[in-house]
Amino acid sequence: MKSAETREVIIAKVFKLLLQRGYKGVSISDIQQETGMARGLLYHYFGGKEQLFVEAATRYLQEFFFIDLERAKHFTIGEMIRYMLERYADIMAKSFGNFAGEGKVSIRDYDFLFYQVTREDAAFALAYEQYRARELAVWKMVVKNSISAGELRNEADPDKSAACFVYLLDGIWMNIVNENKPGAFLIRIEEALTDYYRLLRK
Repeated sequence: MKSAETREVIIAKVFKLLLQRGYKGVSISDIQQETGMARGLLYHYFGGKEQLFVEAATRYLQEFFFIDLERAKHFTIGEMIRYMLERYADIMAKSFGNFAGEGKVSIRDYDFLFYQVTREDAAFALAYEQYRARELAVWKMVVKNSISAGELRNEADPDKSAACFVYLLDGIWMNIVNENKPGAFLIRIEEALTDYYRLLRK
């Protein structure tokens, strides 16, 4: 197995452990058992346990919060909702395929892990802030596009409306405590975002 492939395998297995046990609950012995690799080999690929944890969390943070700005810059709200549902469906299919099974992972575990890592690593905390700010900026752009297209009531405020879309998503994440069925999560997102969209429409 090539060096890059080995790193990817380690990162995926470590991320699964972190989701299941939390940042403080995973030891280097756990990682050795999960990966079947000697401690020296793990340290060869990563400078230490903390570096490995942060790199694993960063990899999946990027996957969860990445939004294709080039693709989204002309979206209206309806198009943005469809795009988000497609993204989440793809992420859930990959993530639950990789991380489900023994020691089941819930959707909320992702947010909790990201929160834990922000408490441990300043660079990760900054990256998390930047991704969230970018998410809000994209929704604001999309709301403005819908106003320009004549879809929304004239009094719709881009800043407040964008924030409400983001808060709706956050609320769904945090309220599906033990949900490990991607379909239920996607249905709730679609219902919440679409209902709010209807309130804003003319």
